[in-house]
Amino acid sequence: MQRNATSLALQQRQRRAAAALASGHSVTRTARILGINPCTIYRWLHQPSFRQAIEAAIAERKRAERELIERMAERAADSLSRELSRRRSTVGKVALIRGVLDLALQMEAGQGATL
Repeated sequence: MQRNATSLALQQRQRRAAAALASGHSVTRTARILGINPCTIYRWLHQPSFRQAIEAAIAERKRAERELIERMAERAADSLSRELSRRRSTVGKVALIRGVLDLALQMEAGQGATL
């Protein structure tokens, strides 16, 4: 029973490490966060399943960012439409809305726009 508990804890630490690395933390910072030796993470990096977990975490992060930008672009387009129909639009609001729409267009064009 002890072996399974240790195995599950290791898997959980590996998932947490993969998420931290995918979010941009260094190996050293990730190891410090998890309270493990950086050599452990370097050893895990040689395991295909761990590298796949990092790639999956990166893909999920990008997907979530794309969804967020799409929602923001939709709201920005609605806001821009309302703002432009008013007699007196504020330049700051229009500029902010345009920035969100530009970001969405860059993302759609595959120019790697991220938050």
